[in-house]
Amino acid sequence: MLSMKNQIKTILTSIIVILLPTVVFSAITVPNDKHYKEQEEYFSQINLQEAWNITTGSKDVVIAVIDSGVDIDHPDIMQNMWFNKGEKALNGIDDDNNGYVDDLNGWDFLIDSSDPHPKF
Repeated sequence: MLSMKNQIKTILTSIIVILLPTVVFSAITVPNDKHYKEQEEYFSQINLQEAWNITTGSKDVVIAVIDSGVDIDHPDIMQNMWFNKGEKALNGIDDDNNGYVDDLNGWDFLIDSSDPHPKF
């Protein structure tokens, strides 16, 4: 008498002609950031790689940073930094009449300055 395991094996081998594993591959977009590896654990926690597979951004999207500032000279940011087209650079005049003088890249409300760089 065959064991239950061998009976199931006999039935399945008479039905199944070929059995192949299903392997799923997915491409992951990885930035050219030299510090990516140092931050990869954090990115995986928020599924950032999967988000990058959907989109890596759009010129039509504007993001406001409410923090200690923005390093507008950072190579990952400077080509995508918002620029106030209503202002003329550093002429000391509120060209766009919004109440803020020379607010080319926004305004630092903490110290009342047009310089968005972090102050720490």
